Amino acid sequence: LCLAPPGTMAAMSLFTAFVGELSVRMGETLDRPDIPAKLTLVCSSVAVLVGSVWTWRAFSSVASRDESREAVVAAVRAFVRTLRRRILRGPA
Repeated sequence: LCLAPPGTMAAMSLFTAFVGELSVRMGETLDRPDIPAKLTLVCSSVAVLVGSVWTWRAFSSVASRDESREAVVAAVRAFVRTLRRRILRGPA
């Protein structure tokens, strides 16, 4: 049981390195240097979607549907406010 966290971190690191190397090689082979950035965007979007579904299910199992919906809406609003502030302020 103690080796689960380090094993998970190692597996995630190896997978990330594999995907990164694969995307760089695809970009070089296809002569499209934008492929790594686009692949990163797609993978990140899928991760956010999966995380949102898991969060929604977790809220639904703990609270009533109305409470979980309110919590998710509040979290999304806070996230959007943070994005707006960062976009308007520009890079740090």
